[in-house]
Amino acid sequence: MGDGATFDVSGTSAAGLALGDLSGSGTIALGDKALTLGTANNTNFAGVIGGNGASLVKQGTGTLVLDGVNTYTGLTTVQAGTLVVGSDIAHSTARVAGSLNVATGATLGGHGSIGGDVSIASGATLAPGNSIGTLTVNGDLTLAKGSLLDFEFGAPGSSFGVPGVGDSVVVGGNLSLNGSTLNVTDAGGHGPGPLQPVQLWRRAHANQWRYCCWAACPLAVPSPSSTLRPASRSTW
Repeated sequence: MGDGATFDVSGTSAAGLALGDLSGSGTIALGDKALTLGTANNTNFAGVIGGNGASLVKQGTGTLVLDGVNTYTGLTTVQAGTLVVGSDIAHSTARVAGSLNVATGATLGGHGSIGGDVSIASGATLAPGNSIGTLTVNGDLTLAKGSLLDFEFGAPGSSFGVPGVGDSVVVGGNLSLNGSTLNVTDAGGHGPGPLQPVQLWRRAHANQWRYCCWAACPLAVPSPSSTLRPASRSTW
């Protein structure tokens, strides 16, 4: 779609719209319809998908990047491939307004935010950033047993009060860890030091934040490409 173009299906009688690939910009007005899209191709859409009650299903093995502030309020389902909300820090305002589910074999990443709850199924992957970065979940984050967290670690901090470079997830609601595996990749400069990269947060009270830490963090820094399991306490 071209910049300034509008594709409006809100008034149609069909229950939904099926597309192959979506790229470019512009506006898609869904109303309360469902949008199903995705193939094996990698695409970037910088426009806005809107609709009160509208939903989106990402299928296909390719990567779909959403760089716009999307306002549709229904559920987003990542059935296959990868959905990236915000391709880089310059697109950290990228957003999906509603809740989001990631199915087995699929991946969610990005530098942007999810307005609702996020559920990562067994065999699904949460990979914040698109390179090193922070993904924000404004609702609850639930990671099923067997789900995967792919984090990149960079250079360690100079002290325990100065965290090093690493991916992070900020959670505005409740964080539930039910036996996920953390996969670590060296993004350059990784080594011993007070890295403190796994920033999984929940809002404990109205104006308070509680830091949730993995079993080997921050006092022990994992080796590149190692695998960790979370501490036994699954709900914080």
